[in-house]
Amino acid sequence: MNQQETYIQQQVCRDACALSNTAVALMQRGDFEASLRTLKDSIALMEHINADSSSSNTTPVVALKNHAAVSNQGDKYMRLASSRLCQSMVGSPFHQQEPPPMNNACSHISVVESNDTAALHAMARTAASMACANSFLTSAPTAIVIRELNSSTGLFSWERETGILLYNFALAAFFTAHYTTRRPQKKSKLVDVAYRSLLMAHSAFARLLEHHQDQLSFSSSTMASSKNNLHMTHDNTSPEDEIACLEQVIVLHMMQMLTLAGISQILLGQGQVQQAARAHGSIQALQESVQMHHNVMFQVFCDPRNTAPAA
Repeated sequence: MNQQETYIQQQVCRDACALSNTAVALMQRGDFEASLRTLKDSIALMEHINADSSSSNTTPVVALKNHAAVSNQGDKYMRLASSRLCQSMVGSPFHQQEPPPMNNACSHISVVESNDTAALHAMARTAASMACANSFLTSAPTAIVIRELNSSTGLFSWERETGILLYNFALAAFFTAHYTTRRPQKKSKLVDVAYRSLLMAHSAFARLLEHHQDQLSFSSSTMASSKNNLHMTHDNTSPEDEIACLEQVIVLHMMQMLTLAGISQILLGQGQVQQAARAHGSIQALQESVQMHHNVMFQVFCDPRNTAPAA
């Protein structure tokens, strides 16, 4: 991929993330259907990026044309999203419509920024406790705003962003089903869409998590049995890079906890008690893993071997 293709691809990814953030704003306004449509556009852009990244048979000229076409489509989606947000806030002067009513559902939607580890940790703990009460999506839903793009390259470049888009899409589908749609058949379909989107988001986070954990010389099971095996596989990796990798693992675990809390509630709502119990068990395991990774990160930070000698 040449420099121009890379630039266009990054711009399309930024557009997809900006659309997701606009959709979160629409959610907070209570306009769940507009949020859902905006997230569909966002996911469509990301699918183009992933398809182009995995294609090895496309010539450079064709690839560049494809990227440019998708970039133009992204501009169109951005204009539509801005129009939806304006209409949500002030109504449409052309159709004499009032803004959508602020219903009770949007009053307790929390928003956490993707680069705010402390806030993510707090929301993940809340999700874990709400999963026990089968009320995460209805009592303490948390949408994620993307504040910085993943800096990794290659096969896993956009996994985190894709996972967040799918997670937010699941929230919008669930809210549309429960607070906007009255037809039972459509409501059931939207809940199923939310469930499948949460599963795909969880898988996206899991793929990126596996990628990061492969860079570490230990797994969760190793950490439980050995506290001395702290360093990454590559000898030339700095402690700073090691800590950054550990932080990414922790953040991905917390995002997985949010997805599993939603999955657990939907499964319980459908009477699938055993499957919901397994999802809740996975949340508890992730909580333990987060704590272990925190402990290891602290040990790496305090390890005297990683401290520069005094001048």
